[in-house]
Amino acid sequence: MLCLYREPKQIIDRSSINIYTMNTPKTMFRYLGTIPILLSILLTFSCRKSELMTFDGDRMLYFSRNSIDSLNVNFSLLADDRKDTVVKIPIMLLGLPLNKPTTFEISIDPATNASKGEDFNMTSQLSFPAHKSSDTLEIKFIRTAKLAAKEYVLSLSLKPTPDFNTTSFNFDSKGVAARRVRIFFSDIFPMTKRWKGIDGRLGTEYYLGRFTKKKMKLISSLYPKWSFQNLYDNIDRNGLFFGNLLQSHLKKNKEAGAPVLEDDGTLMEVGPYYTK
Repeated sequence: MLCLYREPKQIIDRSSINIYTMNTPKTMFRYLGTIPILLSILLTFSCRKSELMTFDGDRMLYFSRNSIDSLNVNFSLLADDRKDTVVKIPIMLLGLPLNKPTTFEISIDPATNASKGEDFNMTSQLSFPAHKSSDTLEIKFIRTAKLAAKEYVLSLSLKPTPDFNTTSFNFDSKGVAARRVRIFFSDIFPMTKRWKGIDGRLGTEYYLGRFTKKKMKLISSLYPKWSFQNLYDNIDRNGLFFGNLLQSHLKKNKEAGAPVLEDDGTLMEVGPYYTK
């Protein structure tokens, strides 16, 4: 009897969680004694800073990328009948709120190798709302046949205007806040990072065999609890579980006289773990 082991789990990324601790109670009390002094300094500085910020200076716009999951669009990870997808990019206002909706401009940079209307669409009438500190730019990317052979890129820049200055602000070097943004998009199905073994370690290939999109689609249909994207992101951590699932299905179909074939006509097979 085949044992499928326990169900796989998705990994939660906790890298953004920072925990600060004191070394000893003695150290903690020493720091506590300085808190009233620090608060006084901070309050004084805050007041002066607030007074400075009441002056009517330049307003600036920037792309906020810290709330975006990815600046890559891969149609191969979406349903086969999906014809387009929308990427939403937050645009933030630095400076005093606006009293009325105000137009701003975004240019398409020379680094772009995609065509507006054919590969993507975005509005040409851009207006930042009144009394708000953020807005959203929506870009629709279109799934075309040529995306299966080449990756394309859309590069955008916020242009300086009489109402918005985007040239004098010192933007975040890590790209979280930027005046430019690039979105890469394709329909190329890439192999997962650990499918092949690395540094002598066994990869997912050891359990699931040759990497193909049809095989991944089949495994996704056999385990509908996860979306195809979740399966793609986590299959390398759960090779044995999904290897057992696939091996059982392939064996059952072969015994029934209906073997599963790859798109190239060859027999779909699991990895060497099941043939040793």
